[in-house]
Amino acid sequence: MKASAFCHFSSISINTSNQSPKPNPTLNPFTSLPIPHHTLPDPKGQDFDFISVFHSHLIHSVWSKLFDCFGRNDVALAFHREMRRCRISSNVFTLNMVMSAFCESGNLDKALDVVGRMENLGFSPTVSSFNTLIAAHCKNGLVNAAVKLRNTMRSKGLEPNVTTYNTLINGFCKDGKLHEANKVVSETKAAEISPSTVTYDTLINGYSQTNNSEMGSRLFEEMVKNGAEVDIVTYNALILGLCNEGKTKKAAYLVKELDKA
Repeated sequence: MKASAFCHFSSISINTSNQSPKPNPTLNPFTSLPIPHHTLPDPKGQDFDFISVFHSHLIHSVWSKLFDCFGRNDVALAFHREMRRCRISSNVFTLNMVMSAFCESGNLDKALDVVGRMENLGFSPTVSSFNTLIAAHCKNGLVNAAVKLRNTMRSKGLEPNVTTYNTLINGFCKDGKLHEANKVVSETKAAEISPSTVTYDTLINGYSQTNNSEMGSRLFEEMVKNGAEVDIVTYNALILGLCNEGKTKKAAYLVKELDKA
């Protein structure tokens, strides 16, 4: 029986000790990072679909675990390069992971390029694709660009979800633009999406940071009235706002209420 051809992956040993590895100035992790060893049959016909899915899940698994432990987005990007080298087609799942890796690395231009690559390959970006990009832009203080991405999302027939809105609200609150944040809340309600616990917590914290505990208290009352779950973050935000304004008695009362919860 004729032996089938194989596509070989090189091996790598990952340092899992507590000590940080010494930087190697000659190693560029985005071009020369070796890949964990796997031996796969050379894909033919329908095997391309199977192996593409396999690699997508491999990228997701490796990216999630290694980034959580070591911040190793370069590993996910290296897997993707190896897929392309072996002529294994990407899918939306794979490209979303690659986009996420670029976003976590702060390389927003390359993350945006992935959207173009998706469309060139005949795929449509998903709500998750845009949420990833919007979150990355907000994280980097580019909230207006994030709003434009939300608009682009709509133009492509994708409806923003509660994660989209909460991300924008958080971005505006971090910039101290509470008026703009409230506009997004109004859009959320107009889209018949109920503000979540995260929505209220973000707004209350935003008002606490600007020494407006009165507005934070109003939001807390609205939160309870609408049946949103109050959590430790809610109380912490309220207490912080009261303490910032020197209202220590009210803050102490909330601490007691928190102990009862």
